Order: sequence, then C-alpha cells, then structure tokens
Amino acid sequence: MKVIFAGGGTGGHIYPAIAVADELKMRVPDCEILFIGGTRGIERKIAGASGYTVKTVEIMGMPRRPSPAFLPFTVKLGKSIMQCRGYIREFKPSVVISTGGYVSGPAVLAALSLRTSIAMIEGNAYPGITNRAIARFADVVFLGVEDTIRHLPKLRDAIMTGIPVRKGIDSADSGEAAKMYGFDPEAPALLIFGGSQGSRAINYAVSEAVGDIAAAGIQVLWQTGHKSHEEYRCYESDSVRVVPYIERMELAYALADLVISRAGMMSIAEMTACGLPGILIPLPTAAENHQERNAQALADAGAAEMIRERDLEGAKLARRVIGLMNSTSLAVMADASKRLGNIRASSLIVDTLISRFGVN
Repeated sequence: MKVIFAGGGTGGHIYPAIAVADELKMRVPDCEILFIGGTRGIERKIAGASGYTVKTVEIMGMPRRPSPAFLPFTVKLGKSIMQCRGYIREFKPSVVISTGGYVSGPAVLAALSLRTSIAMIEGNAYPGITNRAIARFADVVFLGVEDTIRHLPKLRDAIMTGIPVRKGIDSADSGEAAKMYGFDPEAPALLIFGGSQGSRAINYAVSEAVGDIAAAGIQVLWQTGHKSHEEYRCYESDSVRVVPYIERMELAYALADLVISRAGMMSIAEMTACGLPGILIPLPTAAENHQERNAQALADAGAAEMIRERDLEGAKLARRVIGLMNSTSLAVMADASKRLGNIRASSLIVDTLISRFGVN
C-alpha cells in the first residue's frame, strides 16, 4: 500500500497527517508514505523530523479578489499541478489524502487528472477555501466536527471520525509533569499557549493577568514562543513557569486543569482528546474567521468559553480563570470536552483507508 499526504502551511495541516501516517505504518508495516508540501511551509521540517520523505511544490494562496497577483498565482498553480502529476506518476499511490492548505489543491487536481483515489481530512468547523473547493472530488471525507458537513455540499461520502492526534497525548503521567516543572501535583494548574510561535495578544494579556492568577493559588505553565520569551521571562516565579516552547505537550496537558489557547484545529483536537476545558481566543486574521467558528462550536457544546481578541484584557482574563477554577462549571466543561474528543480518530481513518484503498 502506498499513500501520499498533501497539505501544509501550519501544524494543523501537518500533525493530523503524521498521526494517520504513524497509525498506517504500525498497522501496515510495509506501507510506503510520501508527503507533498510547500516550499515555504513547515511541513518539510515537521514531517521530515518524523522520518517521512517530503517532496515540495511552489505555490501561493489564491487572491481573494481580482488583482495583479492573480497572474503569478495561475502560473504557479499550473506548474505545481504538473509537479504533483510527476510525483504521483512516480510514486503510484493507492490514495492521495488532502489535509488542507494551499498545496493540497494542486495535489488533488493532479490526482483527479490521473484517476487516482482521493481522500480528505477536514477538522475545522468551517473548512478552508481549498478544501471547500476540492471536497466534492474526494472519494471520502473524514470530518472532525459534525457541523462541517453543512459547508461541504455534494460530497460523495463523509465519515465522522474526529481529528487525528498523536498517540499518547491523553495518557501522560501528571506526577511526571509536575516534577518536570517543579509544581505541586495537588494544586490547580493553567496551561497557556498561542501556537508554536506564541501569540503577541495572548502574551500581553497574560502578563497583566498572571500575578492575580498566581496569587489565587493557581500554577501557570506559559508558552510564549521563542521570539517573545526574553520579554516575558521576568514573570517567572515559584508558581509560574515561562517557556519559549513545549516539546512534550502530552505532559503539559497532563498537568493542566484549564487551557488558554488559540482555536486552531490541532489545539482543539488535543484539548478535547485530553478532556480539558478551555478559554479560547481565536486568531482574528485566520482565513475566513475559521478559528472563531471552531471556538464557537466548543462554546456551544459547553466545553469552552470564547474571548474575542478585541475583548481580551488582562483583568477580565484573570477573573475568568479564577472564577472557573473555583467553580463546579470546570468539571462540567471537562466532561463536555471529553465527549467531543476522539482519541481513536487515526484508527478509524486507517480502518477506512485499508478497507477501501489497501490494494494498489
């Protein structure tokens, strides 16, 4: 069995693919896997570090309105489709799986022109423009959120699986996590991160709130991102850890009672897989406001609260954190989060891949 994963630009498009690829390799040891990514994205670094071969194509985002940029976009699109055709012809995959991002478009169009089977993984409540455009060509679409199907008309087949997450994300030892950060395993803990690069808006609000939060007896693990770490490391104390990056997220989740984060697909998938309640602060510049839609879906389910960035203030954030930590609502939100999470998403997707595309 041979499988191509196509997608990139953000970790949310890469990590689900790696989770499924790892499950495939475990279940079908002789399965061959190839990643197709963009030249400027992080997919080569992430997928390559996981041991997978990555081929790249040069592609840019489609202009949202008529502009001079449309001509170079068209030229690059044509070239990238031809590149993808070459990769597919050489590799001869059983299926090409789109995980979203600009690069998935030319890969799917190339697969379609070569009559190669196509699958798609869509975890956002509101799909990105590329996946909305190509979903109708997929033989099967794996959904992370039930509401997504309303935005993907004319599907051939759709299966609700949840969003694939890395193995072991929900089963780390909280005692090991507390020891790593020098925390009291019995005291409440708050995890804060704004994506792998951090968030300027979240960091600033947390800097205004962290003193009150710590004074309330709440331990804080705060990921700032590498670029902002020097600016905020002065807030470190006995109960506050300020780190540039968290390598072992499974330990961070095991430590946490509450999460503050953006509302990207991968953050939500891991948070719910671990049954953690959250305060979600959507990135306002995310394509077509999809992060706000993700956050709203969790808020509607009772698993999280949402604060829009324009309403984000340190004092308000501190009040919400302290209020939730001292309320029975936290346990109710945790239960709702756990119901939304699906640690078996990768396994469910691989079941379908093997049954439908397992023979070249």
